Amino acid sequence: MEQQPQYQRRASDREPMARRSIDQQGVRRVERRSERRGEHRTYERRSEHASSTEVKSTSQKASLLAIRYSIPIEYRVACYFSFPLVLGLGLVTVFATKQDFSTNDLYLIFLGLSISLITVIFFMSRRITEPLKAITNAAANMNKGDLSVIPKRRDDELGQLIENLNRMGRGLSRKTELERVLAKLLDPNVANKVIDELDNVNFKGENIQATALFADIVGFTQMSEKLSPGEVSELLNEYFGYYTACAKHYHGTVDKFLGDCVMLVFGAAKKDQQHAYHAVACALLMQKITEELNAERLKKGLFAVQLRIGINSGEMLAGLLGSKDRLEYTVVGDSVNLASRLCNEAQAQQVIIQEECHDALAKQHDMTVDNHKTIKIRGKENPVSIYNVRSLGDEEQQKQRQFIDKLLENN
Repeated sequence: MEQQPQYQRRASDREPMARRSIDQQGVRRVERRSERRGEHRTYERRSEHASSTEVKSTSQKASLLAIRYSIPIEYRVACYFSFPLVLGLGLVTVFATKQDFSTNDLYLIFLGLSISLITVIFFMSRRITEPLKAITNAAANMNKGDLSVIPKRRDDELGQLIENLNRMGRGLSRKTELERVLAKLLDPNVANKVIDELDNVNFKGENIQATALFADIVGFTQMSEKLSPGEVSELLNEYFGYYTACAKHYHGTVDKFLGDCVMLVFGAAKKDQQHAYHAVACALLMQKITEELNAERLKKGLFAVQLRIGINSGEMLAGLLGSKDRLEYTVVGDSVNLASRLCNEAQAQQVIIQEECHDALAKQHDMTVDNHKTIKIRGKENPVSIYNVRSLGDEEQQKQRQFIDKLLENN
């Protein structure tokens, strides 16, 4: 019975010792952490010092190289050859001192040989560096767009380099000519997009939200019967040239010319958040331009034309479509077909849009419309509600008037 309290006292004696050992372990952990942090900070300081030293040495090397390459290349080449030759002259002079030559004779021999060799070396260096300078200047001119040919006057490695550079220049010149021709055949935005995608042609196209515009000359068939082919071509080129300027002014692209019809697209080749508004504004501008041109043509006793336009917005497929042998960048889809149908429904001097397009634009822009009606479109199950757009706000009309005056003045 007396041993139990003694056993309990021993257990109680162990508790402070256990606590002390735990505290000592904690202190050791803290010390080890502090040591690691100190070592890490020392490593960071050494790294910063090494990086700063490396940056200084790199900047010093760059400064020395800049000074070195600021010296013309012919002088640098001459120096490269001169040092060993001057050293050789010095050895010859030392050997000559052992012969029966006076001091003045030795000076004259050393000076004469030095001047002769340095002169020869300088002209040799110029012979070597002249084609290098020509190549450097040609590369700089190519960067500026000047693709002139370098005259080839040698058959060594430098001559081969000049010939390869001339071939590259001719290839770049050919590429530039093709880009110019392509820009005339296609809208610049479409041409750039086609060139950018030559290595990754996507025959599937992409679905986009855009606006298609079809403009057709009313009574063109009867008019062409009274004109020669040359006169028909001159008439179309004149009007289509102005219509292209109108499309460019409102960020649109010319998709194609179909006889007496022109198809414009807004928001396809180049993204445009206001493609529907720009299409309507472009259509009104085209009608005003047509009136101005008609007035001038009637004064000259020439035929005047009447234009009808249909516009529709919606989802359409845009991309390079066709075969592998012949491609065309265009847009297709039900929204495009409806724009063509609306053009056929329009009368002379009308700009027809459907109701969805009108409601979307009327919320944000001031528009004047008339002839609201519902018609049956061939190929459509449901009837289509349409409007004829007469004008936009006064501010837009003033801008268009200024653009027309400037356009007619420059042409």
